[in-house]
Amino acid sequence: MRLSWPFFQVQEPLHAGSADRIWERCQEQLPALTPRRILELARVEGLCTSNLMGEDLGAHERLRDSNFVVKVLPSLRDAVGIEAEAFDRFSSLGCRLADHAVGTAEELEAILPQAREYARRGWILQLHLGAQRQTSSRLRRLSGPAGGYASIGNSFDIPALCRFLDGLERDDSLPRVILFPLNPADYIPLATLTGSFAEDGVAGKIQLGPAWWFNDHELGIRAQLDALAAYGTLSTFIGMTTDSRSLLSMVRHDYFRRILCTWINERVEAHSFPDDAGLLESLVRDLCYHNAAGYLNL
Repeated sequence: MRLSWPFFQVQEPLHAGSADRIWERCQEQLPALTPRRILELARVEGLCTSNLMGEDLGAHERLRDSNFVVKVLPSLRDAVGIEAEAFDRFSSLGCRLADHAVGTAEELEAILPQAREYARRGWILQLHLGAQRQTSSRLRRLSGPAGGYASIGNSFDIPALCRFLDGLERDDSLPRVILFPLNPADYIPLATLTGSFAEDGVAGKIQLGPAWWFNDHELGIRAQLDALAAYGTLSTFIGMTTDSRSLLSMVRHDYFRRILCTWINERVEAHSFPDDAGLLESLVRDLCYHNAAGYLNL
């Protein structure tokens, strides 16, 4: 798979022999690549940032009142407790999403009050499941807890997740949920689980999210698509995410689309998918754009 780097107009692959040359070319172009210019080049329409409950959202207010073409919205990260004033402020700035990293059944149970609040406000709950963040104490001391020294953890507690979702649904307070399992062993169980909470008028209310973190590569993306197509509902899938906290990682969407189209073509050639250009074009457009835009109300 040959990929270009659209931000820097570099076509050659990165390796030991080309590294210095590519570095110099990128350095020359970097001053012109402001954050706004990068978003414009990537043709981004909506961007959801990751924000803590007490974080200053002044930049979002200024962007809201400016003429910037990209819709930049805050999203709430790992909220503990419900602070009405903070929730209201996030809502006033167009918040659509709340993220929670969950490793155990107890941590899942602890966010029930927040989940009910998200449902009341029409927000989407994103659950990031199964990360083993406690690895090398030595490296964590050197670089801090966000230094990236983590691993894939055990398969998540599926019964606990079912109790969590069922409890919310019985209270009529189940928000839309995107499940991001880090352990690929959870793809199939969670793909089947999404069908147990289907709701009329809400396409893909519970979603198996795209391949995340360590799985964000061709093998991981293909495994997620295989599981979703075989055990879930491919047509309502919201497609790729870009959660690396780097504006340059927008290229991941191009990477995902190339893999997706190759994957679909292989199924057409195997006579698993119909050889119907109109149908397939509609599917690709939905998986790469329309489903996410509709699900996030962007």
